[in-house]
Amino acid sequence: MSTFDTYDNLIEQKLANTSEVFFTPEVKLQAANDTIAEILKEYDIPEFTRRPSTTGQLTFASGKADFPADYFRMTKLWKTGTSGIESNIYTYIVPDDFDQLSSTAAYYWTEDYDPDDDTRKLMIKPTTETAVDCRYVKNPTTMTVSTDESGLSSKWDECVAYGSSMRVLQQAKLFDEARELERLYLEKKAETYLAVKNPGGVKQGSKLKSRWDRYSLLGQTGGYYDKCR
Repeated sequence: MSTFDTYDNLIEQKLANTSEVFFTPEVKLQAANDTIAEILKEYDIPEFTRRPSTTGQLTFASGKADFPADYFRMTKLWKTGTSGIESNIYTYIVPDDFDQLSSTAAYYWTEDYDPDDDTRKLMIKPTTETAVDCRYVKNPTTMTVSTDESGLSSKWDECVAYGSSMRVLQQAKLFDEARELERLYLEKKAETYLAVKNPGGVKQGSKLKSRWDRYSLLGQTGGYYDKCR
């Protein structure tokens, strides 16, 4: 996992400026934290993906559950059948639409204010379900000193550096310079995510073979060309 020290050195390279007066450590630290939070809003990063507790399930009562303590955003809610196979995936809908559903409607979830205890909660329908499998992205780590780790793997270092440098220049009102770094940041962000989202590699898709796939077209004896002569 990378520390702010790592990002700071890379940011100075991108800015071509090592001044701690004009570009203060506090400004760069906030820019790095903001960049990491933006990445986690957009992508399901493996290092930040969690299951609740040891069971991997959230406990609901009357269709309501507290958020996990480190909850940032949901990636998936589902039910696992008795055979251990995924049976139902919950679909997110906005609170206004959720309100219109009957208590037996299946399978939906939302996040909304609960007037019973004055907090926001996860809510599901049907309300009779009590244990639901969950996968979510945890809160980004807020770095406060140079030795704090971000939680991201080093694969993201260049991306975080470009995004942080862009923000530093925007704050300094150097918008023309910031635009070029923004372009590089967006490119690096997409490139890095493509590299990490398939840790097992891209799988070759299955394909039905046509009759033409079963014969050689190169003219060997026994090939399709030979059959047509």
